[in-house]
Amino acid sequence: MTAAKNAICFVNTNGQWGGGEKWHLSTACYFRDQQVPTLMVTNRDSALYRAATQAGFSPLAMQIGNLSLLNPLKLFKLVKFFKDNGVSTVVLNLPSDAKFAGLAARLAGVRHIVYRRGMPKKPSASALNKWLFNDVITHVVGNSQEIVDKMVQGNETWFPVAKTSIIYNGVDTRQPFPAPKSLAADKAPLVIGSVGRLVDQKGQLWLVEICQRLKAKGHQVRIDIAGEGEKRAELEAAIEAAGLGEDIRLLGHVSDMAGFMAAIDLLAFTSKYEGSANTLIEALYHGVPVVAFDASSNPEVVVHGQTGLLAKAFDVADMAAKIEDLINNKTLTAQMVQSGQALVKSKFDMHRNLEKLLAIHRQQ
Repeated sequence: MTAAKNAICFVNTNGQWGGGEKWHLSTACYFRDQQVPTLMVTNRDSALYRAATQAGFSPLAMQIGNLSLLNPLKLFKLVKFFKDNGVSTVVLNLPSDAKFAGLAARLAGVRHIVYRRGMPKKPSASALNKWLFNDVITHVVGNSQEIVDKMVQGNETWFPVAKTSIIYNGVDTRQPFPAPKSLAADKAPLVIGSVGRLVDQKGQLWLVEICQRLKAKGHQVRIDIAGEGEKRAELEAAIEAAGLGEDIRLLGHVSDMAGFMAAIDLLAFTSKYEGSANTLIEALYHGVPVVAFDASSNPEVVVHGQTGLLAKAFDVADMAAKIEDLINNKTLTAQMVQSGQALVKSKFDMHRNLEKLLAIHRQQ
């Protein structure tokens, strides 16, 4: 591998594909487009490794876990990689990535060690974390205000607040926005979309009861769920037990998100917690009406009554009622869709937001 000067390296060794992995790949592509030498470190068995390879990168394959700090050979392999390639900025993903690759970056003399946090969870006040955040990491980036707040609250005595900033997720707004959705009064069935890994965090089991409630009110609906994960068998069983096999479809992993958004009429977002949810931002961009729970960072994207509707947190009956409100008030729904696209343009423009990270990389 040829040495590069002033390179940036994205370290994400998560084995699963999610919003963080999508961000790391799209951000690496953005930096490459800016003529910045761009490198990646990923897990060889991960979807990110395969996607990065298809995108023209040659990732360094490395598995990083909580015990990797005890492996000096692996540590100095990464130190050498950073030095040999002239890396001046490292962007870290998982907490284990931050600890291991963060230390390697410090030993390699990397100027900017950036930890991007995508989940609203409070870091423990351990001696290791205090050392990591204060003496190793140079920049802490959250992708929502809530994430920054969660890191700081209760840790005010030691957490380096001055190092924090927010870089929201985003979409490419340089292309014309898709035509806003119009909920046709005579369409049957009305297609409700859901996107996310099939895990407890995403709350897809609630969609079974939501479907039952809407059908009981006489609405002809179908729910299409895009995603794959450990809860699939449980979700399949719940759908079968409710007799909704014709009404709820599990589509598995969907790579063509634009096509998915074009095929649905509205989005029901049932996650229990999120950072800056790509799914919500993409739905607003594509002009899809949105209902989400009033929880976590959702209100930073879905402004109730303006860009979508917020149901009471984890209240399935209220979620179903809010979906009915969208169906029954098409004028308000159309106004919210237009406001949603305007919000995306002003707050969630990918290139404008990533200029903040580019500015960090260019600091001397």
